[in-house]
Amino acid sequence: MTSYKDIIAALPTMTSEQLAQIKGRVVMLAENGEHGTHDEEEILFRSIEDVLSGYSIMRKMGYTAFVARSRDYTTYMKNSSVVFEFVRENFPGIMKSQKHKLFTIFARLIVDHVKNMVVGEEGNRRPVPLALRTIVNHLDKVPALIHGAFPGYGESGLLTQIVGDDAFYRNQLDLDFVTPKEKRIS
Repeated sequence: MTSYKDIIAALPTMTSEQLAQIKGRVVMLAENGEHGTHDEEEILFRSIEDVLSGYSIMRKMGYTAFVARSRDYTTYMKNSSVVFEFVRENFPGIMKSQKHKLFTIFARLIVDHVKNMVVGEEGNRRPVPLALRTIVNHLDKVPALIHGAFPGYGESGLLTQIVGDDAFYRNQLDLDFVTPKEKRIS
């Protein structure tokens, strides 16, 4: 494992993209306690919350409040189990820090799917409301949405490429992705 002194020494040699990666991981660890542990359910919820708050649709309430107060929690647990099974089958060894990125992709695909839906009878059609409940109700469609958005990736074993980070399978923060200043592309 890399010591914190090595990390600090390497900071000046990092590109802005690498610094953003480090910052994201540090923020995640700071938010999630000393050990950085998180359930899949909470990471998925935070990803959905982030996407919806980007549309100014939802004020962040936090997972604990959602579990305690939401009548959608039962549906969330049922439909999210489809997501977690899909991840276990298609993204073996994924790190927790990458799950947020992956789940954000899932949430964005659901939002895109829902934005194209309409309800109501002929002459009284209206768009499906884009809300937390709507996203929760469509979580079980994630495998079909991923295969539709990335045709052929599943069959060829390339689904892991949609997250795209070379640190995808690491078990711990490691700085071997840092390149010296002379090798950086400006």
